[in-house]
Parts: sequence; C-alpha cells; structure tokens
Amino acid sequence: MFEVQGHDVNILMPPVIAIKHSLFLEKFFRTGKERIINNCLESFAMYRTGIIFPIHLVVKTVPSLRNDI
Repeated sequence: MFEVQGHDVNILMPPVIAIKHSLFLEKFFRTGKERIINNCLESFAMYRTGIIFPIHLVVKTVPSLRNDI
C-alpha cells in the first residue's frame, strides 16, 4: 500500500509518459503556466509488474508552506 510513498510519482507511469511528465513539471516550475490542472484527462498508469492500463485523472495543486504549491 505504501510502496510509492517517498518516491516520485513517475514510478506509476510507463517510461515514455514519465519522461514527458518530467518535462511538463520542469516547464511549469520555470514558467508558472499550466494547461492540465483541474482538468480531467485520460492517460496510462503502470503496475509494478510492468502492465500498462488506462486511467482517468484530475491534477490538483496542493498548498505547501515550503513551496507555495
């Protein structure tokens, strides 16, 4: 249940999506511009066994005293 705790969320993604996700985050933190926050989107996730499956997700910001988001 807590296997992902303390790890980057990218471990839940197929490698090709994980690479894109890192680039999206880098751009967001550099520019502050976002396109997917609060929108429902379809993507893929990956079990630890490597099996890829479709998902629906909504990305939300979470307030943080340390980083403001």
